[in-house]
Amino acid sequence: MESVIREVREETGLLIRKPELCGIKDWCEEDGTRYLVMLYKTNQFEGNLRSSQEGRVFWLKRDEMNTANLIWNMRELMEIFEGSSYSEFFIRTTEGSYQKELLGETVAIVK
Repeated sequence: MESVIREVREETGLLIRKPELCGIKDWCEEDGTRYLVMLYKTNQFEGNLRSSQEGRVFWLKRDEMNTANLIWNMRELMEIFEGSSYSEFFIRTTEGSYQKELLGETVAIVK
């Protein structure tokens, strides 16, 4: 958990508390390379939002997200962040295009 808190602080300027693992973004490239990104959420934070070398960071109202210029898979990621169960977003690259599948409620998290 300490690494999640540190990364968020470094990349956004926000100090978060009680991050909760809510899912995984998992994708495979055609060459067999596999990437896993652990997804965490929290509503407990303090500090001033700022951008970093990782990219531009800004607040956005939820109803503006569908028309904003965001990462191509943000809709699926938001389903995970807003859900109440653990989910996996699986992406496979085949012949230069992405096939994606949102796997909801795949496993129970044991704390």
